[in-house]
Amino acid sequence: MSGTASPAQMLELAASHRRGGRLGPAEAVAKDYLRQNPCDADAHHLLGTILFEGSRAGQAVAQFRAAIVLSPAQTFLYRDLAVALRSLQNLDRALDACRRALSLDPQAAASFLVLGHLAAQRGARLEAMNAFRKGMILNPGDASTLMDLANTLQLQGAFEQAERLYRATIHINPRSAEAHKNMAVALCERGSLDEAEAAIRRAVRFQPDEAGWRMALGQILLLRGRYEEGWKHYEWRWRAGTMRQQARSFSQPEWAGEDLQGKVLLLHAEQGLGDTVQFCRYASLAAQKATVVLEVQRPLVGLLTCLPGVSQVVAAGDPLPPFNRHSPLLSLPRICRTTLETIPDSRPYLRAYPARIIYWRQRLATVVGLKVGLVWAGGTVTPRNPQRSIAPEKLAPLAGLPGITFVSLQKYQQKGDHPQPPDALNLLDWTDELTDFSDTAALIMALDLVIAVDTAVAHLAAALGKPTWLLNRFFPCWRWLSSGAGSAWYPTLRQFRQTRLDDWETVIATVRNRLATSDRSVLPHLDDGNPDRFFPTH
Repeated sequence: MSGTASPAQMLELAASHRRGGRLGPAEAVAKDYLRQNPCDADAHHLLGTILFEGSRAGQAVAQFRAAIVLSPAQTFLYRDLAVALRSLQNLDRALDACRRALSLDPQAAASFLVLGHLAAQRGARLEAMNAFRKGMILNPGDASTLMDLANTLQLQGAFEQAERLYRATIHINPRSAEAHKNMAVALCERGSLDEAEAAIRRAVRFQPDEAGWRMALGQILLLRGRYEEGWKHYEWRWRAGTMRQQARSFSQPEWAGEDLQGKVLLLHAEQGLGDTVQFCRYASLAAQKATVVLEVQRPLVGLLTCLPGVSQVVAAGDPLPPFNRHSPLLSLPRICRTTLETIPDSRPYLRAYPARIIYWRQRLATVVGLKVGLVWAGGTVTPRNPQRSIAPEKLAPLAGLPGITFVSLQKYQQKGDHPQPPDALNLLDWTDELTDFSDTAALIMALDLVIAVDTAVAHLAAALGKPTWLLNRFFPCWRWLSSGAGSAWYPTLRQFRQTRLDDWETVIATVRNRLATSDRSVLPHLDDGNPDRFFPTH
């Protein structure tokens, strides 16, 4: 067509192909046009947009810059350049381009929107919030700006304000599945689970194939103890977000619970260390139908080698033996049709090495009174870590309790980079000697009690049958349910929950009062009160 079409027709054809999602033909026509009209800024911008939408941001940047040289006073050119640079993680140059756009048109709401995204990506949430607010003032009816401001407020922990903005967004665009889903998160954080479930169900209704919404519905249902439906929706996690990249692509089919006598079933860990500790209990059930090989994170290999029902434990990344079927660990509750009443292994299913327990008991032999393990922070890679962790200085009320000695179970990648509890706590700290979870398990077995935030150590202590006090945030992980002091998963675990968002002070005060009136005789040991019944040391 290029030989017969006018320049305007060629440019419109390229734009038409782009609007129809035909990026290949759109690019070909745009390039053909530019060979004949190399000084057309609009054409360079169109080609840049086509390239950017085709995930070729680097080439798009070159076209946007060419357009700016030819037409340096066009605000949208700098704005689109900023968006492309942002996608390349070139945030400083993207910020320069965005500021140039705003200098040309300080009333451009769209430029403030880009500035807000840049600030959020750089971790400057206050700057992002201010940018989104300016954009909202300039264009109050724009649902995307309202949503972005609400998302930023939610990241700041301002859930009530975020909820109001999500409702305003929904008023403008009632079928926005993303707005309903994000509002469900804000409602959960405020403890309004009925409304949250209704909101996430609307999101699923409007966008039934969106895996993230389905997974979120599953988590809310599990939090509410409605396991049968919850496990089914939670299975959508393998199509959602970062979990999609972590899905294993084995040629062997997934296990559906059928009998595999004489065949090998690979159970493989997913997500965090605590997830593996909690759900490895299903190996004994699976072993009734197959020979079980368990692949887990390397720090757990020594601990899980003696797990009942497992014939072999392999560290993630090491070569796997031949197998016939496989299953991720967190799919096993669905396969086994687990309900709150049928959770397997209510008794301890993990054990520490006897010789190591003896070693730690000897180290602690001179310590008089209750020996209490303490964990106050989770791993920093978890997005919700700030909510589940306690600032160490807030532990100060626990100092000076008579007859109580605290022992650190807090492991950091680099200890010196993280704040420690107050000196008055007189914390015994041998964590440098804990090389893996089997070492941690042995030290736990030499203690009387473990107090921990929601981390892998809390799961480990409870799986060992050790009395465990979980210090839990206001909106907990689904596995702890939305209410209750106990745990259906761990009989020796007691929860101390926040009753208000971020209120660790009241939790610590409650724990202090409980410790002040406790001794070994009243701690909730198993059956006859002797934990060594299940963990002999000789």
